Amino acid sequence: MMRSYPLWQACFAAEDLSGGTGDGTPSGSPPAGTPNPNDFFEGLSLSAEDREWSTSAGIKDAKSLFDFARDRHKEVGRRPFRRPADDASDEDKASYRSSLFKELGTPSAADGYELAPPAEMPENVPYDAALGDWFRAAAFKADLPTDTAKSLHDDFVNMRIGQGADSLKEAEAELVRITSEQTGKLETSYGAKHGTVEFDAKVEIGFRALKHFGGDALIKELVDVGDLIPDPEVDGKFVVLRAALLTTFTKMGEELASSGGLPEGIAVKATNPFADGKGLNLTEQSKIIQHDKAEAVRLIKAAGKQPNNWGL
Repeated sequence: MMRSYPLWQACFAAEDLSGGTGDGTPSGSPPAGTPNPNDFFEGLSLSAEDREWSTSAGIKDAKSLFDFARDRHKEVGRRPFRRPADDASDEDKASYRSSLFKELGTPSAADGYELAPPAEMPENVPYDAALGDWFRAAAFKADLPTDTAKSLHDDFVNMRIGQGADSLKEAEAELVRITSEQTGKLETSYGAKHGTVEFDAKVEIGFRALKHFGGDALIKELVDVGDLIPDPEVDGKFVVLRAALLTTFTKMGEELASSGGLPEGIAVKATNPFADGKGLNLTEQSKIIQHDKAEAVRLIKAAGKQPNNWGL
């Protein structure tokens, strides 16, 4: 009759439990029904989901199961609170809530959230401090932990930065379109191409007349409403975004010129006195350098020469 062995003996018994050789020598494989010593969960009715969880949790033997249970016990021990029953007093519920959110890292007041703009905040997207204060109050009302509140705040600010960059690109593209369109109208009205001395002379006459009749106050108002914008390349000059406005003042300036000269400044010439050829005029060069150095630099460069040759 076959002998019965405990599980630990089944793994190490000298006899062949299958009755194999009959001389105590183990056979090559255990008999059917013998427990598998490599499967810690042998005999337990575990679903595939439970087995998958135990594998992901690292539980493969008694030692790993013990370690897992010990670690979970320590975690529970760090939280000296339990969810109160539904019929618990408001005081108990408030105490639980306070303990819970303190454990999660919720500050005791809204100003406890340390929120700040990025170190390299773009100038075109100013940080709204009032919105930051609102965010702190909303986060505190929602009992958000500090790290969660900071993450949401930073993501929101970065989204605004992205929106600002997109808006800036769209605005720049629209400005280029309008400038090109209005410059084309000026070229048609003046009968000269942008960048030529003739074109620049007409523009200068128009701005002198504008300043003569309206002064700096009118120029500022035109900038405020968007008819003019400061030229980013030339200090004190403006880019025209309403061609009809400047052509009107140009005609007024030309009429003034025919009846006694232009308003403020030196006479405007339709030729470049710094350019080689019949237009070269040393006297006019001297006048322009004395009265308007920026204009002298522009004309010298337009003539293909270096301003430092004139000490500019």
